[in-house]
Amino acid sequence: AAKDSTFGGSSVNFELTNCPPSVNKVTPLFLATNDIDRITKPGTGLLNIRQNTGDARGVRIEMLNSPANGLTEIDLGGVAGSQKVSSFTIDPATHSGAGYYVARYYSAGNVSAGKVHATLMYSMIYE
Repeated sequence: AAKDSTFGGSSVNFELTNCPPSVNKVTPLFLATNDIDRITKPGTGLLNIRQNTGDARGVRIEMLNSPANGLTEIDLGGVAGSQKVSSFTIDPATHSGAGYYVARYYSAGNVSAGKVHATLMYSMIYE
């Protein structure tokens, strides 16, 4: 795949139930770890993949807001409030809500075939 090209797309869903009545919206906060590549695509942190024998090379994972929110890029590893991640609402009647996001492959160049494994840490900001 050509450098900076993207391919694939898998849903990443957060479904919350039994939220306290005081919670109106929730925003995921993706945590900055050593697994975040802030160099390949400046301004957008990409998720590094594991690099063991048999694993793909030259691939990163890009996180996006849902298609309903324009498939805009999420800045993984940025501080709270700067990640450009969409919040989702909590229904006051059911005390539940869901946030939908997309993870897709991103070519950092010199891609080789293999397995892709990655871990993304997150927490939730309840408002």
